[in-house]
Amino acid sequence: MAKQCLVCAHPAVATIDEALVAGKECTGLSGLFRLSVDSLRRHRRAHLPAAAVVRREAAEEERAETLVEQAQALHRKTLEALDGADAAGDRAMVLRAVREARRNLELMARLLGEIDDRPQINILWSPEWMRIRDAMLEALDPFPAARLAVAEAMVRLEVTG
Repeated sequence: MAKQCLVCAHPAVATIDEALVAGKECTGLSGLFRLSVDSLRRHRRAHLPAAAVVRREAAEEERAETLVEQAQALHRKTLEALDGADAAGDRAMVLRAVREARRNLELMARLLGEIDDRPQINILWSPEWMRIRDAMLEALDPFPAARLAVAEAMVRLEVTG
């Protein structure tokens, strides 16, 4: 007899699915919902609504393609201006067009994920947050419904940023 998926049988399966689709790590969800990392990974691989994942990825790709296409169009115009200035012998304009072309290339690299200079701070893995989270969930042990509600709320906060 096939074993039932523990995640599918979990009362918070919708919240868990939403978190997994949003890219949350199984290790973080494991403690919140008292499920093993392996159960979460199996569920993500076998039962997560594939259509939701595909829709999310398609929307992200479409947005990225549009931005990259617009940046490429700007870059083409900049290169045309550079060619015109060069042909006219306008050195000042050539230098301005070169600066703009460099900025365009930098923008496209950022859009393509080749440059990411945002600060990388993840408080979800900080020892302080983990102690607070564990203490809070432990204090809620005698109250399973409240513990589950708090865990779901924490995941929603993490998913929405």
